[in-house]
Amino acid sequence: MRHDTMQNTMLGLWEHSLGCALTSRLMAKRKGLKDYDDVYAAGLLHDIGKIILFLEFPKEYKETMNEAEFKEITIVEAERDHFVTNHADIGSWLAEKWLFPRNLIEVIKYHHKPHLSKNAPIETAIVHLADIFMRANGVGFAGDPFVPAVNPVAFETLKLSETDIKEILEEMEDSLEVTEELSL
Repeated sequence: MRHDTMQNTMLGLWEHSLGCALTSRLMAKRKGLKDYDDVYAAGLLHDIGKIILFLEFPKEYKETMNEAEFKEITIVEAERDHFVTNHADIGSWLAEKWLFPRNLIEVIKYHHKPHLSKNAPIETAIVHLADIFMRANGVGFAGDPFVPAVNPVAFETLKLSETDIKEILEEMEDSLEVTEELSL
């Protein structure tokens, strides 16, 4: 794999993860969570398994991303075709090995399936929705060009009004603009 492809993919993943972290913190504050910086960390680390797959199996992961785009499926679905597991399971396994807090491990593991979260349902729902907001707004690169549906349990868990969502999206755009300006 060419070095520039790897660099662009990693930069895109970094931008996606940072945007997810910022948006997760905004939502956590709006929901009144005391530990909103923990939710920020969860948003930043939710796709850590993709980094492992990409670094350890660069050729295979590039094929996985190409398959996702060609077949019009999510990266999680394409990962199942190429690996025995997916990035969420790998990320949560790594987080366990590194002795991350239980809630953080759970968010990483279930950010695509927030209805399975038992210990951190609100945090997992927040990161799930932030991930989708980043994809919908084209922030960074999450491994495929698609916007998955919002899990209804996550939406029900967060109980965000239309006004809440509109304000979160506006605040998200402002935060991302400031972050972009700082990185120039």
